[in-house]
Amino acid sequence: MESIKDCNRKQYQIIIERINWFEKGILELTSLIDDLESLQGYLQEVDKKWRSEFYKDWGLLEEIYSVAVVENEPISTSDREKIAQSVKNLKKLAEDALNEYLEQPDPLILNTAAIIDDEWLMCSNCTDSWKCTSNNAMVICPACNEALHNPRYHIESA
Repeated sequence: MESIKDCNRKQYQIIIERINWFEKGILELTSLIDDLESLQGYLQEVDKKWRSEFYKDWGLLEEIYSVAVVENEPISTSDREKIAQSVKNLKKLAEDALNEYLEQPDPLILNTAAIIDDEWLMCSNCTDSWKCTSNNAMVICPACNEALHNPRYHIESA
């Protein structure tokens, strides 16, 4: 059974991914707005302050885009700057939430990564290895995207 925290972790990762795509010009503003609305809708038991901050910046994106469509005008330079700032804020919100997840052990996650050496870990799910010197409680396998307990967390905190 997947924990609510781990489900949220995956949503935060996808939010960050979609924002990265937008920043690289791969995703249009309208798609970003729709994706962010859907993704935040799957988040469970989220702090009210986090959701309020999210809606503030997401709402600004929606408003700027809607006005441009209704007026059949391109988005102004000043509005583009507001979009860039809102996107930056949204990305930071998701990154902070993801980092918060990684800092605490998730008791519903059963697997632990294996230490290969001082800098490398191996996933117990897919056996991929990656460079990781994090001392957080949790790590995420870059190959299979599974959250794992970090074996260094207990070593460092002992």
